[in-house]
Amino acid sequence: MAWVLALIPLWGFWHIRFFDVDEGLYATAVREMTERGDWLLPTFDGRPFFEKPILMFWSAQAFFRIGLPGELAFRLLSVLAYAGLIGATISFARRRFDDLTALFSVLILASCPLLIGVSRLFMPDTAFVCALSVSLFGLWSAVSDPPGLSRWLIGPALGVAVLAKGPAALVIFAIVALYVVFRLRTERSVGAAVWLAAIAGFAVTVALWYWPIYVQQGSAFLRGFLYEQNLGRFFGEDQAHLGPGIYYIPVVLLTLAPFSLALLQAWKSTRTDAVGKFLWCWAIAAFVLFSAAGTKLPHYILPAVPPLAILLARTLATRPPLQRFVPTIFAALVAAACFIAAGMGKGPTVVLMPLGIGAVFGLVASVFFALRTPILFLESAASVYPIVLTAALLGMPAYHREAYKDLNEVSKSLLREPNLPVVEYRMSGLGARGATGYPSLRYYLPDRMSSADWPDELAARIDRESLVLSRRGRFEPDGRKALEALGMRVYELKSSGEFAVYRVLPSK
Repeated sequence: MAWVLALIPLWGFWHIRFFDVDEGLYATAVREMTERGDWLLPTFDGRPFFEKPILMFWSAQAFFRIGLPGELAFRLLSVLAYAGLIGATISFARRRFDDLTALFSVLILASCPLLIGVSRLFMPDTAFVCALSVSLFGLWSAVSDPPGLSRWLIGPALGVAVLAKGPAALVIFAIVALYVVFRLRTERSVGAAVWLAAIAGFAVTVALWYWPIYVQQGSAFLRGFLYEQNLGRFFGEDQAHLGPGIYYIPVVLLTLAPFSLALLQAWKSTRTDAVGKFLWCWAIAAFVLFSAAGTKLPHYILPAVPPLAILLARTLATRPPLQRFVPTIFAALVAAACFIAAGMGKGPTVVLMPLGIGAVFGLVASVFFALRTPILFLESAASVYPIVLTAALLGMPAYHREAYKDLNEVSKSLLREPNLPVVEYRMSGLGARGATGYPSLRYYLPDRMSSADWPDELAARIDRESLVLSRRGRFEPDGRKALEALGMRVYELKSSGEFAVYRVLPSK
């Protein structure tokens, strides 16, 4: 039953087309690699693309080459990693505590909207969290259990985490390992053979890509990947995603709500035993690392979620730290907020209504469990799980339909002219509030797309009859005037919302 509840929110992940910007960038990079037969260098528009390490590109290519359709092939790594994380968490919680704690841990993870949302997308974060968790679970096994398989996974799993999302995994692991070795009193010490095997396994795993890409790209790789995408983001050079030091406090509280109301009780009750200290060190190391970073996005904090889920599950399985009906009140507030916001037009109604309906189901279910059982965890899970389920199965598809409605409408004109080249003109965000680029167009319209941000660039792209896709306010009047000044004829084919498609005929 736990597995069923954990996996249901991922159902239908293959039905939604790619979201922009991230999924569109990554999917296009995979398509370009596949067309070249290249397994080493991700590219976008023919230029090296060092935003993420190679793991997600390898898995997408592998699944795509065996015949799986695009969205299924590309997102499957996230789904498999999520299942792996669930299995690893069950194994750890059952061995360290009991079956009830394992069950509660899984239900908390399955009720985490941040984890579920990312696990439905073509992104590296779930694979990163899964591999890091397997490595840290193996570390704890090495200091508490007789020799077994899990300790030999420490290095390879950590290497996979670094292949998934870069050196952040190594930093978190190093902090936790130093704490375990030098501060905790454990039943066993990590022997030299285990450390040597871990180092060797890690080195071999990361060398599968980091060494050949460095040999091929040299300083360009160090500058693009290590400095710009890792050190640069850590020190806040990504101005679009800056956040204060307290950024992740509300993120953690909300993504684990209503269970997060028991965090203080969990701290008091679990920080005295060795395994509790280990889990708290893991969660705090991830929290502090990403809080110290200048660039912040909500899903960056996901490495802290598995240990917090186990700590909360242990607390809720052994004592009632929450007042009865508090989770019910949480569901009622979510339902009220969604319906009021939808009624006032303060958000996308197609998303708010499913969330509100899910919250109503959560409200009813939590009242049922509150009246029928003294186990407050069941009331908590019942209050939030329907919200996450409706958000995943109904909210995300509805949001995609609404957000891409106008673009999909004008894109029909592009599909009706399959032999004409397409130039996207000023389709990127360009700093406009709420505006984004649509790199997924490069994936769905391969070999036809090029881009231009300036009128002279646009004119240079058009040497025969072509289509121009743009935001209306950006093409009119400057883009049109620049083309007409060169004798080109411009006709609007289709418009919807802020988007429009134009047919451009070069001068005779």
